[in-house]
Amino acid sequence: MIGDGENYSPVFGTELDSMETRHRGIAFDGLNFWVSGSNNFDLDGPNKLYQYSKEGELIATFDQPVPSEERSSIGFYGLTFEDDLLCGVDSGVLYKMELNGEEFVVVEEFEVGVNPARYLCYDPSRTWFIMGDAGSNIFVYNSDGTYRYQYDQNFGPHGLSFNPEEESNFKLVFISDGPGVGRTSFHKLNPGNGNYEFIRSVENLNGVSSVNGGVITNAWNPFIWTYVTVTDQDQRDGIQVHKIDEYLPYGDIENPNGTVFSGEEWTVNLILEPHNSFDLGEYRFYVDFATNACNENPQVVEVVMNLVGVEDISQTLQPLEWSFDGAYPNPFNPSTTMAFSLKETATVNLSIFNMLGQEVAELVAGEMQAGSHSLTFDGQNLASGIYFMQLNAGPIHEVRKLVLMK
Repeated sequence: MIGDGENYSPVFGTELDSMETRHRGIAFDGLNFWVSGSNNFDLDGPNKLYQYSKEGELIATFDQPVPSEERSSIGFYGLTFEDDLLCGVDSGVLYKMELNGEEFVVVEEFEVGVNPARYLCYDPSRTWFIMGDAGSNIFVYNSDGTYRYQYDQNFGPHGLSFNPEEESNFKLVFISDGPGVGRTSFHKLNPGNGNYEFIRSVENLNGVSSVNGGVITNAWNPFIWTYVTVTDQDQRDGIQVHKIDEYLPYGDIENPNGTVFSGEEWTVNLILEPHNSFDLGEYRFYVDFATNACNENPQVVEVVMNLVGVEDISQTLQPLEWSFDGAYPNPFNPSTTMAFSLKETATVNLSIFNMLGQEVAELVAGEMQAGSHSLTFDGQNLASGIYFMQLNAGPIHEVRKLVLMK
């Protein structure tokens, strides 16, 4: 079980750099944030959907695919994913959408009794949609649009997410403002009977007064479960990530129990099985162990592991897949090496950007042959801070964070 009041404190925040000042809801597909906006810079045009990288960099802007005669001035508020379909509600209609080239297209829609749907969540374990507004009841619909029931609430929710690791029936986590200015409260709800419980209230980052949306994921950082929200703060809307709990399904302990006699040694092996999303670099773990030879239990030992790439010494074999292995070392000073593989000959663009979105270096822009490649970036003329490397090559379109520490 994750969370349950143990943490929920914000650990990351970044301002959004679109022209919007009315960002409404947020969803996450494992690689990108999707944020809904009310298009306050073009009141006669369609409302917008914004694609952001994990680090909060704006990648692309899309129109919300709601017919002009049916769209509201607010547009989609809450966002959620049903499998690969992005879902939102506008003017009492739930739209299921997919990205087709440079635009979203509606693949299914049905009417709901909620307008606006400030929060929206899909429960894959029951194939239900749960939605509502801060002052409305909580509505539950089947995936095909069939109405199931509704529940009362009195805590004014602004966002909602399904908790995939919750062992009890309280698998939905709501967020709301307060108590007091600049705080966010978390409640969990059992969608089967409408019962809910208070979890915790935490202080927001950077004086943020209000948060909306919500998605629980471990894809933003593979070592922690997080609750991701979009913040509403005048001209400084942004993304705020709350840490729920640690998450380490990629490791195991070999020979965890045993008896050690005087003068003997006991070997314990910590095995790391890295996920594809792991960047190369240093990882730190903390192992608890108990023994009757110490007065204080448990004892905590810090373990440091370095995840490094393996050089392909074969000159004849070609990689079977497209891949981007990130940079190593990272953090770095002053240089780092970026590795990637091409399944076939492709046009490659690899550039470095600062936090303002300005390009500070272009490492390659041109055609490269199939195979494994590595390029070195030298940051000796740059200031310490956070930068982003962006690789576009064939089907690869990825942005990774770099940290220059001098």
